[in-house]
Amino acid sequence: MKKLSLALMYLCLLAAFCCGISELLFVDKAPRPSEEENRMLSGFPALSAQSLLSGDFMDGIESYLSDAFFCRSGAAAFSDSLTGLFSVPDDSPDTGAIDEALLGDEPAAEAGQEETQSAALTEEAAAVETPAALRAEARDATFWLLDENGNKIPLMNFPAAQLQSFAAILDAYRAELPAWGTLHFANVPVSSVAHNITNRKQYVGWDTDTDEVLQGLVGEGVYIYDPTDFLDPASPDFYLYYYVEDHHWTPWGASLCADAFARGLGLAPITFEQYHLRIPGSGKGPYTIDQLRGQRGLPGLTEVIVPTSPAECCVISHMDQRKPGIFVTYEEKGYSCYYGGMRGPWRLAETGNCTGRRALVIGDSFSLPLAVFMAPYYDIVLSTDLRDSLYDIESSGADVATYIREYEIDDIFIVYSSYYPFCGDRVQGRLARHLHETGAES
Repeated sequence: MKKLSLALMYLCLLAAFCCGISELLFVDKAPRPSEEENRMLSGFPALSAQSLLSGDFMDGIESYLSDAFFCRSGAAAFSDSLTGLFSVPDDSPDTGAIDEALLGDEPAAEAGQEETQSAALTEEAAAVETPAALRAEARDATFWLLDENGNKIPLMNFPAAQLQSFAAILDAYRAELPAWGTLHFANVPVSSVAHNITNRKQYVGWDTDTDEVLQGLVGEGVYIYDPTDFLDPASPDFYLYYYVEDHHWTPWGASLCADAFARGLGLAPITFEQYHLRIPGSGKGPYTIDQLRGQRGLPGLTEVIVPTSPAECCVISHMDQRKPGIFVTYEEKGYSCYYGGMRGPWRLAETGNCTGRRALVIGDSFSLPLAVFMAPYYDIVLSTDLRDSLYDIESSGADVATYIREYEIDDIFIVYSSYYPFCGDRVQGRLARHLHETGAES
């Protein structure tokens, strides 16, 4: 009997191993749309030293394996049917692991008051009492690719319920800021989306109504940006995205987003043309923008900006424990040039600019060069990446809300690439969970 059990166990392990190898060998490696789920399924991540060090590769593998296993659509449908069979029907939005406290529910009625508001409550009063994220009528939003005939080909769909829950999270972060504070959000396409336009020549442009829909759901002081307004993948000036085993935007792409944020703040942007550039590892430069324009034909070019002013940088843990950090270096390649790569849980750049304002940048690896481009507008730029490989409450020592208060943050910039869909738990769940985290120091 023991030998039979042992044999069955080995057969199960062998079958699982064969399935895993088959998935890696035969399943499509490129990102692809899922009509059943209205989203892009993850492609196989590019393997590089940078992606290994940053944790992007392992996160990408996790997403790829989750999206690529055989008969996935049938399994998802079967799972949904079981959920409907054994659960009580619920008409509330499906928010996954989102903290329900962030959805803006009405406060419980005080003792002695009726739990239900009077039916005579006017619509105007109801609008005042209803949280901003629930006032507007939510609808789905879409990111499209445009063909040469002007047709819109849907690439990514964002369900209304998830947009509504995300709006509530953005409002919750804005509520932690002072009265004059602002929050800015952008969801940026990754290189594989742009390559449909620049490499494959299948499409001529892109568009989205996500910013329009989401802006109608958030409250005052929250600003949503349309990346297709400031990112043109077919621009003749510079590459917006790296072409060699990398899904990130280039410094030029990050600078265009920073320019949009600056204009949203009512500031004159410090444009890319005002910077000098160096080529990491070459020992040459700095170059002006005009000197490098002629090198557009080098798709692997990984120029790094020379900051307009130096900044003291450190890595922060346990709220106030500091280790020396790197702001910008020219000895590394790729995204390790910024802040020395992905370092957690918190990074702080002190600029000495005497602007009287302080910023917090939250996002995935796309936020690294962006934080450098935002530095000229602030005295300090605090930044963090809430992915599990880089952030945990124990090393942080306090939740995000506490950091916002202690470092006297005025403005928050949240930037995620489409590699991590902001409607999913990997973004929404972590933002909600870490804002007011149980067990965090007070």
